[in-house]
Amino acid sequence: MITPRLRAPTISAVIAAYQSQDTLVEALDSVLGQTRPPDEVVVVDDGSTDATPEILASYGDRIQVVRQENAGYPAAMNRAIATATGDVVAPIGADDIWLPQKLEWQAEALERHPDVGVHFGHAVLFGRIEGDHPRPRDTGVLDNRRLWDDFFEINVINTPGVVIDRQVFARVGWFADRFLADDYQFFFNAMRAGIRFYYEPRAIVRYRMHDNNITNATLELREAMMQVRRANADRVTDPELVDRMLSAELFKIGRLRADEGRTADARTAFREALGHRRGAVVSANARAVAWLALLSLPSSVRNGLTRGAIGASRGFDTLRGGRSPALP
Repeated sequence: MITPRLRAPTISAVIAAYQSQDTLVEALDSVLGQTRPPDEVVVVDDGSTDATPEILASYGDRIQVVRQENAGYPAAMNRAIATATGDVVAPIGADDIWLPQKLEWQAEALERHPDVGVHFGHAVLFGRIEGDHPRPRDTGVLDNRRLWDDFFEINVINTPGVVIDRQVFARVGWFADRFLADDYQFFFNAMRAGIRFYYEPRAIVRYRMHDNNITNATLELREAMMQVRRANADRVTDPELVDRMLSAELFKIGRLRADEGRTADARTAFREALGHRRGAVVSANARAVAWLALLSLPSSVRNGLTRGAIGASRGFDTLRGGRSPALP
């Protein structure tokens, strides 16, 4: 549980920036232009070699800048949080934009619900992909059991839209370094520790979608997400949801491994997908069996057939509407 304070909490905006010259001004201006300004702004420049340092210097004493050698996003964000002095921290990517009343609305919720550790709100996607970020089923103070199921199915928490009480880090630790599903893991850890969550349904952040962050189809991220889902399947209230999600994700992992020529690893993923076949649609099970049969052929026969199967499977994905742009 979070220990309530006797006064309104102070808020630190925290940013990890790397090679961000094209988007950093928009992000910083959105932070500094809040109707309820943050009490401080801490930016960690994670070893940028473009114009990022000069842009940061132009803001003078309105922001606090920490420079370090490149260590990756989670490590840079952890350092920004550790440097900040606010009671709560509000992360934002150097390529995202806060809407003007973001902190005002969240500060009001913080005062109404001082025992809540994580407040998050609705995000709107823009750039390469336009639309709404996935939402949880409920609003306001959330039931962690229902949020657990929602979060297991799809990542409903957009990190640039959160404020996190500093006490949460003391309870559950920091974002995992060099782990692509670091925020997904962190928020599950918070729920497991009994931290309460609050959802603001009004749009509070614009989340920029571009080539560098549309990573939901990459193998490394899907494997990281699978690791987190497996570790947190024990508290999902619907066993069919567990089977449905793990079957679908393991099939996609098998496909991506096959794309990379990792035949043995791909077979393992397809076999594991079939282990959750009760939650999968019949066509998905049939495709997993077909891929297992294909990958069991001699390499001289398999290589040509595999290229054709990958093309056909991608075409099938296109007919179904393509892969989801939202983070899993």
